[in-house]
Amino acid sequence: MCHIPLKIAFYNPSVSSEITGGVETFIREIAHRLNAEGNSISIISGRAPVTPEIHSLAKNKIGLHLFPYFRRYLLLNRMLVRILKEIRHEMTPFAVESFSMLPSSFVHFIKHTYDLVSICLPNDCLIKLWLKETPLIIHFQGGIFNRHYIRFLNRYQDVHIIPCSQFVKKELNSLKLNRIWPCVHNGVDPSIFHPNNALRTSIRKKLGISQNKVILYVGRFTYEKGVSHLIHALPKISSNYPNTVLVLIGSGPLLKYYYKLAKQLGVLSQLRIVENIPHSELNSYYNAADIFVLPSYREPFGIVVAEAMACQLPVIASNKGGIPEIVKNGKSGILVPIKDSESITNAINILFADKNLREKMGRFGREIVLKNFTWGIATKRILAQYEDIIKKV
Repeated sequence: MCHIPLKIAFYNPSVSSEITGGVETFIREIAHRLNAEGNSISIISGRAPVTPEIHSLAKNKIGLHLFPYFRRYLLLNRMLVRILKEIRHEMTPFAVESFSMLPSSFVHFIKHTYDLVSICLPNDCLIKLWLKETPLIIHFQGGIFNRHYIRFLNRYQDVHIIPCSQFVKKELNSLKLNRIWPCVHNGVDPSIFHPNNALRTSIRKKLGISQNKVILYVGRFTYEKGVSHLIHALPKISSNYPNTVLVLIGSGPLLKYYYKLAKQLGVLSQLRIVENIPHSELNSYYNAADIFVLPSYREPFGIVVAEAMACQLPVIASNKGGIPEIVKNGKSGILVPIKDSESITNAINILFADKNLREKMGRFGREIVLKNFTWGIATKRILAQYEDIIKKV
């Protein structure tokens, strides 16, 4: 790919941390590949306990700028989340940290200049105040644009929004935001996420579930992910398949609640919860599973769905948000209504009953990922849009 190298900054308070969410994965993967294309990349983030993945990027000559901010889950953060929920405004766990980074970012953008600055969440758009004529790119991966953000962003001709799915683009169009570009789907690295029987055996042995039927969930332990409906489905599934185990990988405020719910339903012995797995190790757990389930109420894209499909796992997921753009119902998985434990139960029973169907869906799912949802494909599309944006400046 021939192009003029760009100087690009990715600004996000949590990308340096040990969190492995969609936003963090997107920035780490795209920054790495844009750097490999010869662009000058910087990551501007918070001074949290820094994940080894960020140090690895820094070793590849990606600039790393860490600002001080408030630690997560301070009383102030909790209070603001509670208050804002009452007025139907969603605030991410790192929202307070994002605001507390503003003074440091002001100094940084006086000292450093970039061709483009990229963010992923609405809270970070306030850095536009310091950027002057530098274009601000919003790779919108989730969150809420309230009317104040919309008025603020529409004042600037050099703010450009790239949605991560057609679903997100439709939502943004309904808000009458300016300068919305064609969507660029997120992706996976198929050289990391792929089927591997050796990994399947080792992880199952580690978890003590060698002969079990394994259902897997990967993601945050928060209300909107709908995991409680999956746990509610477990007793009925177990009545047909007593050796079923549910493995939850992630972290979040509902961890204790999941244990409590499983105990109340009498399935605590069938629940395994694994916290804080590095992103590079997730492939092992996908390979250990028989079925992947994502019962999320609202998913802008669903990177974990694409990762599971890349590992040839059949997927059961909500027929909501950007998920139907990835999962072909009846071919690579089964789409179910949100908040519906019975539909989840029926879908899991169908797949457990038919190994050939599981394998067929798994193979078809990986083919879909290889053709449409890799980070290589996403990087090419993003770089082309960046170059078009620069031409318009």
